[in-house]
Amino acid sequence: MGTLRVFLAVLVALAHINMFEPSLSVGLYGAMFAVRVFFLMSGFYMALVLETRYKDSILAFYKARALRLYPVYWVTLILTVVFLVVMLGQLHTFAYWAELFKNPRSWWLIPPVLLSNVSFFGIDFMYLFTVNTSQGSLIYYKCASASDLALRFFVLVGPAWAMATQATFYLIAPFIMKLRRRNMAILILFSLALFYVPLFMGLPVLPDSRYLFSANLFLFLFGYLSYLLYKSLRPHLEEFPYSFLAIPFSILLTGVYAYYYPSISACKDGMLITWTFLEPVFIVVLGSFIPFMFVATKDIKWDRAIGELAYPIYVIHIFGLEISTKLLSCTQLSWIDTATERIAYHLTIIIAFAVLLLVLVMRPITNWVNRNHNRVRKAKPSDGQVTRILNTASSDES
Repeated sequence: MGTLRVFLAVLVALAHINMFEPSLSVGLYGAMFAVRVFFLMSGFYMALVLETRYKDSILAFYKARALRLYPVYWVTLILTVVFLVVMLGQLHTFAYWAELFKNPRSWWLIPPVLLSNVSFFGIDFMYLFTVNTSQGSLIYYKCASASDLALRFFVLVGPAWAMATQATFYLIAPFIMKLRRRNMAILILFSLALFYVPLFMGLPVLPDSRYLFSANLFLFLFGYLSYLLYKSLRPHLEEFPYSFLAIPFSILLTGVYAYYYPSISACKDGMLITWTFLEPVFIVVLGSFIPFMFVATKDIKWDRAIGELAYPIYVIHIFGLEISTKLLSCTQLSWIDTATERIAYHLTIIIAFAVLLLVLVMRPITNWVNRNHNRVRKAKPSDGQVTRILNTASSDES
C-alpha cells in the first residue's frame, strides 16, 4: 500500500503550498482527510504486527515504534531550528518566546512547551489554547482576545501533531487490541460521540478539534476492524484476481474528497459540517478496501520502496516548503514560471529532502532493528508465510 501512502503525503504537501504561495490556489482544503486515512491504515498495520511480529514482546513493539518516529522527527526539528530560525533570519519565532519570558507568571509554560516540541506529546492540545502572558493563564482559543498568544505559534514542526496522535495510539494499542469486540464497538462509538455530538449540537469545535487524539481514535479502531476483515477473508483474498483495483479506487476516492472538501470559511453556510459528517462513510469504504490493497501489494518490492518515502515526506514537507520558497525569492529561476512548474518545483525540493532522510536516517535504523529482531527471534519452519507478510509490514506508515 506504499503508493497510496505516498499519495496521501503528497496531498498534504500540496495543500500546504497555499500557505507559502496563495496565488497558486491549489485548493486542497480536505488534506486533513489524507492524514486521517493514514491513521486508518496505521490501525491495520499495528493490529497486524502486534498479533504476529511483536506478540511476545510489547517492549520490542514500543522500541520499534520509537525508532520509527523519533530520529526522522528530531533531524527535522534540528534542521528547522538551525536553518529557518538562525540561518534564514526568520526571527519572528523568537519574538513569541520572548513574550513568554516577559512575565514570570507565564514561565511555567516554557518547560512543557519545550518538552512537547521534543517529544511531540501534547502538541495536539497546543492547537486549542492561547496564553495570556500577563496572567500566565491558558484560554481556549475560541474565547481568546487579540492580545493572547496562540500556543500553535510555539510548535516548531507543524506536522508533529499527527505524530503525537500516532504515538498516543502506539502506547495504548497493545491493550486495546486485546479488548473483546463488544467493548471495541463501545469504544468506537464513544470516540465518534466525543467529536460528532458537540458538532451536532452546534458547538464551535471545527477545525482545530481534529488535532486531538480523541477525535481520531475511532480511525485507528476502524483500521483494527479492517484487519479483522482481512483475517476472515484472507483465504479468499489470495485467490481473488482483482484486489489491485482497490488501489486506484482508493486513490480516486481520497483525491475527490480532498479536492471537493470546502474551505474553513464554509463553516458559515454549513458545508464544512456536512462534509465532516460524511467523513466516516468515506472512512468505512476505504477501510473495507485495505485488505484487498494489502494482499495486492504485500509482495511488490517497488511499492514497498515507494511507501518508505511517505513518512519523511510528511514530516519534512513544511521545512522543504520554507527552503524552496526562500530559494525562489533569492534566485532568478526564470524557467519556473507557470503554476504547474512552481508546484512541481516545490514538490521536487520536498521529495529530495525526504529521500535524504530515508537514506541517511530511516533505512539504517530500520535495517538495524530488523537485524536485531531476527537475531533474538528463532524462526520456525511454519512461520514462512507470516515472515513474508511481516517483512512487507516492516515499512509501515507514520
